[in-house]
Amino acid sequence: MRLYKLKSLPDSLITAVFTFFILSFPLLFLNLTFEPAEHSKLLSLILICSLLLSLMSLNILKVKKVTLVKSTYAIPLILITAFYLLSSILVSPNIFLTLNTSQSTSSWLALLFLYLTLTGFFSFNDRFRKTTLILISAGTSLVALYQYLMYLRYIPFNLILPTGNLLSSAVFFSVVIILTIANLTVLISKEKDNLVQTIKKNIILLLSLVILIPADMLLILHLLSDQKPILLPHTIAYSIVGQIINHPKTFLLGVGPSNFISAFTLGKPLSINYSSLWNITFTSSSSFFTTLITETGILNGIIFLSVAVISIWRVRKFRYLDRFPALFGLNILLILLIIFPGSLSLLILLVILLSLSADVNNKKTVSLKRIGPLIYFLPVLSIFISFLIIYFTARAYLAESFYRLSYNYLDKNDGTNAYNYQRKAVSLNPYIDKYHLALSQSSIILADAMGKKKDLSQDQKQMIPKLAQQSIEEGRMSISLNKTNVFNWDNLSKIYSALINFAADSDRWAIETAKQKVTLDPKNPNNWLNLALIYNKLENYDDAEKSLLRAIELKNDLPGLHYQLGLVYKNKNNLGKARSYFEKALNMLPEDSPDYIKVEMELKTFASP
Repeated sequence: MRLYKLKSLPDSLITAVFTFFILSFPLLFLNLTFEPAEHSKLLSLILICSLLLSLMSLNILKVKKVTLVKSTYAIPLILITAFYLLSSILVSPNIFLTLNTSQSTSSWLALLFLYLTLTGFFSFNDRFRKTTLILISAGTSLVALYQYLMYLRYIPFNLILPTGNLLSSAVFFSVVIILTIANLTVLISKEKDNLVQTIKKNIILLLSLVILIPADMLLILHLLSDQKPILLPHTIAYSIVGQIINHPKTFLLGVGPSNFISAFTLGKPLSINYSSLWNITFTSSSSFFTTLITETGILNGIIFLSVAVISIWRVRKFRYLDRFPALFGLNILLILLIIFPGSLSLLILLVILLSLSADVNNKKTVSLKRIGPLIYFLPVLSIFISFLIIYFTARAYLAESFYRLSYNYLDKNDGTNAYNYQRKAVSLNPYIDKYHLALSQSSIILADAMGKKKDLSQDQKQMIPKLAQQSIEEGRMSISLNKTNVFNWDNLSKIYSALINFAADSDRWAIETAKQKVTLDPKNPNNWLNLALIYNKLENYDDAEKSLLRAIELKNDLPGLHYQLGLVYKNKNNLGKARSYFEKALNMLPEDSPDYIKVEMELKTFASP
């Protein structure tokens, strides 16, 4: 594959850029969004790539030539990125969502660019390979020190580390520990000095191990005890993968990046309803690998596996001892990504290790003098593109931070400020459905709260229907941006249901939206229950009965379903069946629960036989 080799760019400048990023990327962390580690990494990755793009164009202007080179993993990475891009364009319900979400299309475009520039840089600066391994160990050690300070309460305690959640951080630490041990082994085997001199030369790596190993053990201890992660079982994940492969529409390109939720709600097996996970909607699969296949298709999964096979095979015939630590760490990371969920920190580490271990061969140098003055247009265009990328990335990040801030105000029962910051988020980035969903919910909450107040002014009275209408419009907008997200349909259904007695056609739309939710998530008994409650509210007891019977068929150990069906039969004056279902509900409830008393009161209304 061809890439630009930044040969004539001053080493001090290009080295400074890569040194800063490789050392700092594990630690970069701004706790301003709901996924602070992921969004911080995506922001830093895009900023660094934009800077590198500008530097590359200026270098080409200076030397008026480019050197084309070939590297081991360029073609697989280009193909993986291409499948993400194609799936975003052709399959995803919202391409803008794939550009705003970490571990999605924008991430892979930036990761591919990072790989190409890194491999080009390593091809003429081989000494920096050793420095890179040390920088990775040192940067990760800084994260471990952050963890220690957090546990000692010198900084606020959080279950999210700069490298991600506890599980992804444990995986990251484990790979870096293995990488550091392998690097130390190679360096010590080549040393001819005495032990003291050897320790002095490798003091950073030794200190990194001393810091990292206890930190990783603490993370693993938490994961095995009080912080067990809630993950989709591999059996269910591969069951969903099987359905993706068997469906012609999703075989090649999956369900679209950042759209695993639609595959899960449609493809989850009925058996999940009798597990502790029955009421959880997963937004990612059991591992990075199964998420990759589900979202972007089987071919992308095969390409990822081919990278793993190539890497494992290269260990057997590796010619460069200095590159062995990176290749060994790469193999460990690839295996762990097949088993565990990914994170953007892990993907950045993956690309750095791919660049370090790749064979890079010069191909030819192409002179650009023949294009004459047009060469001056290249840096102008590159800098302009970089500016646009940074501008829209900053807007997206600011919108995400406002979205998070709105929920901080909701926690303080400050609905007005929450509403205002959600409007700001929508204004900055109107293409993300969850912002419209949040604004829709806040609007109806404010309308309800205002309606309960006494002595309203004329302006306040006029504001109530406006807020209700805005709630509907924002709910519809969230659906238009992402029709496959079950939460968008659930929100609109609840709004219409709440407005049945106040707005025309609300009853019809409440039923239609609830039916669509059932269509997207047919095995969730709660969706059938919500549909039944709307039917019951409209006194359509026959359809309410059918919906509740279907819900009980899906999960027969929920007392609430039996209780609601008892109420339906009571309204239909079928007292025998009503009593039977009330008794079933009562037998499922603990005697000290409020629901037990409620059901018992219903039973007392029946005459003793």
